[in-house]
Amino acid sequence: MGKKKEFKIKTSKYFTRTCSNCGKEIPSWYVSCPFCKTPWDQEKYEKEREKGAELKKDVKMVVKVTEENFTEPIKNVFLKFSPNNGQSWYEIKMEEKSDDIFEAEILEIPEETTLIYYIEVELTNKERVIENNKGKYYKYKISSSETENNE
Repeated sequence: MGKKKEFKIKTSKYFTRTCSNCGKEIPSWYVSCPFCKTPWDQEKYEKEREKGAELKKDVKMVVKVTEENFTEPIKNVFLKFSPNNGQSWYEIKMEEKSDDIFEAEILEIPEETTLIYYIEVELTNKERVIENNKGKYYKYKISSSETENNE
């Protein structure tokens, strides 16, 4: 292997929606509005809460990875994540949605779970390049409309 390559995760403004409660434009992969904390599917959220069921949410991760950062073309992009602080790790192959934009969805994550994750890029020569926030990983806390998402 050669010199370790670094790249930055970039979000894209192409994937946004407007919050039905406060009217602010928010990235569509957020499961609730970071301004007013309203879940995207408020009706479903309220029904589940009334039943006393464990509330779960789907999380969509979107990253921008450009081939200009590498000497070889990109073959695959993977989202690697842990819902239990690194005790177990899971891998999802990210789907290319448009030029340089890759997306993966993690389904039914219980509220108050903190996901830690990183991105791994596989090049056509089978080299794997990892972006893990310099070993600190990225974090995302699944929160309800009443709790803060400070991660």
